[in-house]
Amino acid sequence: MMMHMTKDNNSALNKNTRVEVSDSLLKDKADTFASYIDKLRSGKLVFLAPLSLEAMAIRKSGALVKKTGMGKDKSLKFAEYYSGEVQSSSNLIVLGIAGGCDARLQPGDILIANTIYKIQKNGSIDKTSTSNSIELQESGVLSQLIQYARLEKDPLAAVRYNLYNAPIGCSETIVKGEARKNAFLDNIPAVEMESFWLAPKLIDRSGTFHVIRVVLDTPDSELFSPTTLVKLKIALSQLRQIAEIIQSIKNIQNLENFLGTTPS
Repeated sequence: MMMHMTKDNNSALNKNTRVEVSDSLLKDKADTFASYIDKLRSGKLVFLAPLSLEAMAIRKSGALVKKTGMGKDKSLKFAEYYSGEVQSSSNLIVLGIAGGCDARLQPGDILIANTIYKIQKNGSIDKTSTSNSIELQESGVLSQLIQYARLEKDPLAAVRYNLYNAPIGCSETIVKGEARKNAFLDNIPAVEMESFWLAPKLIDRSGTFHVIRVVLDTPDSELFSPTTLVKLKIALSQLRQIAEIIQSIKNIQNLENFLGTTPS
């Protein structure tokens, strides 16, 4: 079902999608977070990386990574093959880079998708189909746990690079130029090319399914600019750190101890 979103020409990121946490917030929701962590702990954690560079960065964290391939065709082929191997308790996380459509974003910012929208070549949400969106359950829970852990581990980095729980757009082609503007006008803050094709076969076979994307480039400085290598280094470092944090969350044995330090 299509999730209603009000257009806002000032920003595709709704004001409430930047993830904020506090001790009191997490302690009030302790049962919810404990239940989610139990789910992570009870099943295999597998990261799905579209590109070899992304997979290499994630493997540096010691995580289990499956390379899916780039784009629709490779994603569909991977999902068809891998769906037969997925255990019902598995925790699958698509983790890779994305292109920013919102000028508020910067290279290194993190988006945890609450909804994946299928977008057309022109960047707009595909309204020709009623099956143009996939809602991802518990994305808010994971977002808050990751943000809390980031603030404890490296407060300066957590402030430097924002974390958002927001929609993401998925296209069959690279989205650039005018198409990014159209995505922005449809309240799509960032775009990629795999998640919408991976999710249908895998989401119901796994315990949890998430999509996390790190912004590589932005509308005012798209790919193949003089700063591309610098931005790529930032994004790949963020992928590794996110994978490390999620693994640390999975290994939490005592939630009370985890929530014992006040984030900055």
